[in-house]
Amino acid sequence: MSAFQGKDKPGKVMNALTFGDFNKPFKPNRTDFDWLSTDEAQVDKYVADPWCGFVCCNGFFVDMLGGLRKVHGNLKSTTSGLPVLLLAGADDPVVGLRKGFEKNIASFKNTDARVQSVIYAGFRHEILNEKQRERVYKDIWAWIQNRIGL
Repeated sequence: MSAFQGKDKPGKVMNALTFGDFNKPFKPNRTDFDWLSTDEAQVDKYVADPWCGFVCCNGFFVDMLGGLRKVHGNLKSTTSGLPVLLLAGADDPVVGLRKGFEKNIASFKNTDARVQSVIYAGFRHEILNEKQRERVYKDIWAWIQNRIGL
């Protein structure tokens, strides 16, 4: 689309392809962004924020997809020997829900990274904007403390 329309034009097609199905598991939908969190107040803040929810330009999608390809291609070298904490909501459509996240975890099996993962049942994409976000904060803090010997 960037080649056909130009990189600065709104990427409506790519936006639909990227985000279009994220809300499907949560019908009936109250907003276009119910997939973000079960906390309606947080979703409402997102919807009301002019810096959120807009359609990015075609060039953004080119850069994002290129960056994802590069990171995924270098997964083994970028995580070599490092401790890695992977967190996701079980209902996060961005990672393909629970099954998709488990596949992401499995992709680290071919590395020598020290991987720990947590899947939060009932949580969606923004795990730090869920009603029970304190659980996530505690898990992150415990992981950090364990790594630095506190």
